[in-house]
Formats: sequence, C-alpha cells, structure tokens
Amino acid sequence: MLAAEGCRPLYVSGLLYRNRRDDFGAPLEVQLRSRWDGCIDFFTQAAMSACDESMALAAQQAALRDDRNRRVADRRADSASRKLVAALIGTPVFIVNQVKRLLGVSFPAANNAVADFVAHEAIAVLDQAPEQDRRPSLKL
Repeated sequence: MLAAEGCRPLYVSGLLYRNRRDDFGAPLEVQLRSRWDGCIDFFTQAAMSACDESMALAAQQAALRDDRNRRVADRRADSASRKLVAALIGTPVFIVNQVKRLLGVSFPAANNAVADFVAHEAIAVLDQAPEQDRRPSLKL
C-alpha cells in the first residue's frame, strides 16, 4: 500500500519474526473466534515499532554520511569521492563499474573513490539487530 502511494515501504517482518513464539495468538483468535481487537493491537504495535526502527536506522545513516563528508572535505568539490558519499548510504556494497556509471566518471576516478570508502560501518549499521525494547512488548 505504501509503495502504491509513492511512500517507502515499512518492514514489519523482522519484528514479527522476532516475536513469533509469543505473539501469533492474536491471528489465531481471529481465525477461531473472530476476535479482532488483539490482532489489530498486535499489528499496530508492530507498525509503530517498525517506524521507530526505521527512524533509528535513518539517524545512524545520516551520522555516517556526515562522518564520511568530514573525511573527504579536503577533496575537490567535484571529486568522485565527495559525490560517492551520498550514494554510499543507500548502497554500501557496490563495484567500481557501478560507481563509474552512477557518478559518470572514469574508471580510475571511480576506483579511487571506492578506495576512499571501505564501508564496513555502513554495512554494520544495516546488519545490526534492532533494539528489542524500543516499544512495549507486543505480547497480548
């Protein structure tokens, strides 16, 4: 639904998976007894928690972008390294030819820009487990 409206999707699958042992009683109550209140509460909490996780991830990525900008501040304004900072956050894993096409620069310039950015920090941000206590428990 969000994508159809031009919005970014909201990922609740990780949260649902992490809480799978305790929280799937609500859908069962709907199926067996037509009790929707618990299920609606469950998915509402899941959506709110997913929003919190997305906002925390965005803040971490912005801090990482700012750090990278500081690292290349001494480079020319039109350097591939400075241009790559913005792309790095959304795509922390890439090959030189992708950077060449993305930035419209030569292979050597793209290669030098990639050498400036070993994006272990960006990958670590995306790979970390979300905080479990961002919202109250989803237990019903």
